[in-house]
Amino acid sequence: VIPNIYMRLFLLKNKLLKKKIHIDAFAHIRNKKIVIDNKSILEKFEKSLNTFVKICKVHDVIPILATQANKITNQPEEKVLKSMERISWMNIKYDDYMKIYKEMNEKIREVSLKNNILCVDLDKSVPKDSLHLIDAVHLSEEGSIYASEVISNTIGKIIFEE
Repeated sequence: VIPNIYMRLFLLKNKLLKKKIHIDAFAHIRNKKIVIDNKSILEKFEKSLNTFVKICKVHDVIPILATQANKITNQPEEKVLKSMERISWMNIKYDDYMKIYKEMNEKIREVSLKNNILCVDLDKSVPKDSLHLIDAVHLSEEGSIYASEVISNTIGKIIFEE
């Protein structure tokens, strides 16, 4: 749904402004070398996670964090590499992407631990196979069912322990 809405909004904008606006939102960076500053990315990500946790607590909402299920591995299958082609358009190497991706999931675990809140670790729970994930990061129908069971079982344990 979202990619289609995105495309239609661009077409509408072209019509309203009576000029041609390029639909490729990444045209200005495509094929340019991008430097990934892992330290800066992780610092900003951690701040965002902590902000989320604090907002939840201010509003008496119990925060729960979750890592993302994925098939981003040291030896990815061909289908995963194919689904990751977009990052190569921006001259980002798969290994560099994998490193920051894994560090971000680890940061979620750290923030959960530091704040003494629940972390549903889908990264470790959901099998990294084609039955559960259709590409590098998107769950299949079976994967979605599996993840929902992991989430509800994890939350259920906390609810019924208290």
